[in-house]
This record gives sequence, structure tokens and C-alpha cells, in this order.
Amino acid sequence: MKGSDQIIDTIRKKLGFWTHSKKGVQFTNCALLFAFNGTGKTRLSYRFAHKDRIGGKHHTLYYNAFTEDLFRWHNDLENDTERYMVINTDSELVQGLSGYNYDEGVNSYLRTLSGFEAHFESDYHDEEGKLVVTGDNIPREVWFSRKMENGNTADHIKISRGEERLFVWSVFRYIMELVLTGDNKFKGIRYIYIDDPMSSLDDNNVILFASQLFELINKCHEDVCSRFTATNIQDTLGYPFFVISTHHTVFYNTMRNGLKGCYGLNLYRDSSGTDEILCAPLSEHTPAFYHLHMLAQIKKELEAHDSRQPFLLQRYHFNVMRGIIEQFAQVLGQGNMKDGPLGQVLDGIIFHFEGQEFAANDPDADGFNRLHHNALNVLSHFGNTMFEPTTLNEDNIQLLRDIFDHLVKKYNINVPEL
Repeated sequence: MKGSDQIIDTIRKKLGFWTHSKKGVQFTNCALLFAFNGTGKTRLSYRFAHKDRIGGKHHTLYYNAFTEDLFRWHNDLENDTERYMVINTDSELVQGLSGYNYDEGVNSYLRTLSGFEAHFESDYHDEEGKLVVTGDNIPREVWFSRKMENGNTADHIKISRGEERLFVWSVFRYIMELVLTGDNKFKGIRYIYIDDPMSSLDDNNVILFASQLFELINKCHEDVCSRFTATNIQDTLGYPFFVISTHHTVFYNTMRNGLKGCYGLNLYRDSSGTDEILCAPLSEHTPAFYHLHMLAQIKKELEAHDSRQPFLLQRYHFNVMRGIIEQFAQVLGQGNMKDGPLGQVLDGIIFHFEGQEFAANDPDADGFNRLHHNALNVLSHFGNTMFEPTTLNEDNIQLLRDIFDHLVKKYNINVPEL
């Protein structure tokens, strides 16, 4: 992935930056990255953790999609009674739990986020289902229980995908505690990289989750600043630095407003067709929301089309535009009105056909008053156009331009520059 090494170098240079002001010592211990899904956040986190490793030693403890893959389900399809997860013991993260009371450590965090408990086993079942007794302290399997309303406990339950992620996060959170308390096993960890930790959570739980996380990071920040001396800077660097990436605007906003010593970066893909990932500083506390970012992208590609630059407007732009309209309709409370969200948001649109300009309710429009409505319905559903070319023709591009101009004018949108 092109550009990732430059971004990593930028992040590392910013972390640990000291300044003095009237407010006292200002210290940057966290980088907060915002990027939409598909930008390359997970790949960046993996590259960050493996770049510049000396002698194979780890300098980064990281949480991402790879962390979740360390656990896989055995669903006991034959008997449907003993469901558990098999743990990948080849992982150094899992091996790091050996010798600790990880049952209680993990559950102390899991209880604050869920209504079930985890039970780790060092013994495991072989391929034939026979129990193998190991006698060591490395976790190889884990099963879950939940206390029922009648007071009984249900064992070996199947948990949901969202609950599964809360469990994996709790495992990571316990290991992070060992790192932050200076455990000898994790002495070499200089960075903690957390990539999209709150997928599958609703907004209320996202805010709670973010609050717990920024309070932890702030505690490290306060301790470092309280021990700062100009003659002994190294003594203040006992804590690792944090890097957190997310696509979730509520999570980002909560973290950014709560953190005391962070800076923000916006990650985005080069729209010229390369695989390069780029970054720009985020000075505002809120990133460009999805609908504004996508409107800016459509604006950029419409302008590129006018100047005959190598940008292709394609059918998926109608999918994007329909999604934007749906968001507008929901925010404005128009989603359930008679004509639906498309009709309400597109009401009053001016459109162009064969060089002429028409209003949607113009009697001279001769049946074209629902043209944009129908175009959005047809072109945003792949089933109707799966055998057609994806590149838009000039008529469809004009339809897209009409819709864009209408939204910007009707709702007085200040479309940001990319």
C-alpha cells in the first residue's frame, strides 16, 4: 500500500512532542486517525506494527481485525451442547497471557460492557473431540455463560457477533493493562495501536466505550506531564504512545473532545486511481461527515469530467447519491412521508433535457417530472443494470449534476474541498 510508510513516519514524529505554554506542559501521546471504510486502516495498523522492528522484537501492541481472527467457534453441531471458541496459541498475544490470572482479568472488563462471562481452559479437545490435559497456563479454549432471570446460569452459550467483539476487546484491554503497569513481559512495547474497536455497537455504547478509553489515555498523559523535567525527559516516557483509527464519526468526536494530548489526521485514498493512501491534518474536532465527504467527491469528479480529466463517473455514484438523500430525509423527518424520501428531497428540482431547462412540476416537462426519482431507483439497484456498462453516459451525468446542484442549493450546503 503506497504512502503508508510516509504516514507512519508522520505519526511517530508527532508523538512525544513537547511544548510549554501558559497552561503548562503540553504533551502529545495520542494520534487519532479518521478514515472511511475501505481506505486501508487495517493494513496501515499492520504495517505500523511491523515497520522498523529490530531483531524480531515487537514495539507495538495492536488491536485490529487480525486480533479478532485469533478466536474461532466450535459450535458442537452434533450434540448442540458444548459450544466454545478455539484460541490460536501460536499468537504471541495469547502466549503473553500465560502465567496470569486472565480469567478474572478479562472478566473485570467484560462485566462493564456485557451480561456474560468468559471461562478459559488450558486443556483442549483434539480433532477427534477427546480432551487433552496440558497442565500449563496457556489459554487454548474459552466458553461463555450468562446468568438468567430465574437465577440459573446457562453454560456454553453462543454469543452474538457484537458480544464476541466485546470479548476480544476485553482480552486486549487486559493485556493493555499489563503493558501500562510496566509488566516485564511487555517492556519493549512503545506503541499501542487500536483500529476500529467499536464495530457492532450502538451510539450510546460507542460513547461509553470512547469515554472509558480516553479516560485511560488521559490518565497516562497526566502522569507523564506531572513528572516532566527539562533535564530528565526520558524518565517521562515510561508509557507507550497511542494510535487510534476509526471510521465512526461519533466515536471520533467523543475521543477528540475528551483527549488532552492528541492530534488528528484524516486518511483518504488518492482518487486518481492509484493505491496510494494520503493524509491531511484534522484541525477541527469533527471530521467531514460521510454525506459531505461524498458530495465533495461527486463535485470533484463532475469538475474533472468538465475539464476532460481522467475521472470516470460511474453507476455507483447514483448509489452514493441515493444514500446521501436517504440521510437528508431521515434527519429532516421526511423518510415516511407520502412520496418517500426521494420525492421529498427532490421536490422543486430543476433539470435539463436536450439543452432545455425544466422545473419538476412544469406542465411542459411532458412526463419527465419523475425522471430523477426513477433514475435514482434504477441506477442504484444493481439487479436492473448488472449486464450494462458501469460508466455513465452524458445524459446520466447530467441527471447526476442536476441532483447535486439541487441538493446544494435547496439545503444551502457548503461542500468542502478535498
